[in-house]
Amino acid sequence: MMSHKTPPWSLSRRSRPDEAPASRFPGIRLSDVAVTREGVDVLTDVNLCLDEHRIAVIGLNGSGKSTLLRMIAGLLDPSDGDIE
Repeated sequence: MMSHKTPPWSLSRRSRPDEAPASRFPGIRLSDVAVTREGVDVLTDVNLCLDEHRIAVIGLNGSGKSTLLRMIAGLLDPSDGDIE
């Protein structure tokens, strides 16, 4: 019989719901980020802390997923706000 190990990305590592998960990944923080393209607000007031090594981004077509990922990758600068 094989023992079942909890995968490293499991949320069960949290001791309290409001406690950030333990991670070796330094994290990325977006503070009040906005992106405007050709006069259209694509993203507004984005506040996000990514402290896991692997994440998933889901949403409707045209909702800004690719724009968000381009900013995180450093391929696009936000019109407003900070990325750390």
